[in-house]
Amino acid sequence: MGAHAVDEDTFQSTMKYIFSFIEKEKQAENIVEKLCQRFRLAEEPRQWRDIAFCLSLLPYKSERSVKKLTEGLPFYQDKLHEETVFNRFNEILTKARTNKSSNKPDSELNEFEGILNGYKEKGEEDKALEKRVEGKKAAAKRRATKRAPPKRGRARRIEEED
Repeated sequence: MGAHAVDEDTFQSTMKYIFSFIEKEKQAENIVEKLCQRFRLAEEPRQWRDIAFCLSLLPYKSERSVKKLTEGLPFYQDKLHEETVFNRFNEILTKARTNKSSNKPDSELNEFEGILNGYKEKGEEDKALEKRVEGKKAAAKRRATKRAPPKRGRARRIEEED
């Protein structure tokens, strides 16, 4: 990553410390929104894991934080095939279920969980397809290399003269 990048363990312990100062729910809501948008610019799986980790540190005490998370889905839906990212979102769901008021039904969280699972499966299928395509391209390239006759004699001289 950058010139001053740190390993994941150092990053996580630092973020745990920093996020321990987030006390107001409004702060948490704003951070959820900003972190979800950050997924849009993240290209590397390490970046995805870092963002998901930060999201998992927040308390999710209000429905608004969960709503911001669901609104941000378009920014991270294509990253859910990464196992650690997906696991962090499951941690968030568990936390949100624990913190929600007991008179509220789980239907919204269950729906969100279903959506997360669907995008995870789609991402895994896309990755498997991508891998098969790459394998077929490599095989076709090897076959083409084997079939191409070496240039010899007169044909080579004619090409060189042109």
